[in-house]
Amino acid sequence: MNQMILATLIALLVGGWPSPAQIAPSLADQQMPKREAAYDGKWWSAANSEEKAGFLNGTADCLISNAHEKWITRSVAWAVPKITEYYKAHPTSETTPVPEVWHKVISATPRDGPPKGGEVFTNPHGYYDGQYWREGDDSEHEGFLEGYLFCLRTAAKSPTEIYSQPLSYYVEKINAYLKAHPDGDHEAIAAILSRFRDKPKPKKPTTSPGASAWWLSADPGERAGFVNGLADCMTWEAHKKGYNATSAQLNDKITKFYQTNPASKDLSVLTASGGQISFYHRDTGQIETYSP
Repeated sequence: MNQMILATLIALLVGGWPSPAQIAPSLADQQMPKREAAYDGKWWSAANSEEKAGFLNGTADCLISNAHEKWITRSVAWAVPKITEYYKAHPTSETTPVPEVWHKVISATPRDGPPKGGEVFTNPHGYYDGQYWREGDDSEHEGFLEGYLFCLRTAAKSPTEIYSQPLSYYVEKINAYLKAHPDGDHEAIAAILSRFRDKPKPKKPTTSPGASAWWLSADPGERAGFVNGLADCMTWEAHKKGYNATSAQLNDKITKFYQTNPASKDLSVLTASGGQISFYHRDTGQIETYSP
């Protein structure tokens, strides 16, 4: 398994993935966002070898395909013991995230020339597909998802997917998907995982309570202020004539209208003159006249 992972990393580099000449600056100059403290030296010392390898593979998949980082130029098999050695030699760094230590040990290693040969992948996720998943065990699967999702949360430029279920949920879903799709060997694990992301909840339609609900709940003073302001606007701005009813009279007429015409709750008051009241219907755009 480790030999295959080494071979695919070499192949991916040859096929257009980052070359050693394009290695990014050290994390001291290019810090990855740290939105949560997890997967550090304490976690690393407790994880088994399969989970560690899976974590680095999942992190590599995300860093290269999602975060577009270019510093991963060494295999996972090479990195696992190097990271272990680093934590042992730097006990005060036990809270440093694993990806940051991984970057440090690669940066501290002399760069080799570009690797020769190997398979070329056009899939942006490279080797990390259904076939890769089938060849690992659940410990490696869990590690892969730990690394991939941790990277999405902390290093992806614009994370858009949310995964709120336990890791075991996604392991089971991917296992079931590949069992039901024997031809899924070349489908990226990231694409399969994305099928089980949190779906956005449908937005509840925003409905207006209607003009009648506002009018009937307003106190008399607010209603009087409304019709006085309406009359002032319609008389002086719209140059409408005939506002000879008092605010108290209009208040009573409008209240009676809404109480006796429940189907007209969406009619909003536009103007009132003498014994008639005009309403503007928001849906039809028509003005309806009511004579109490």
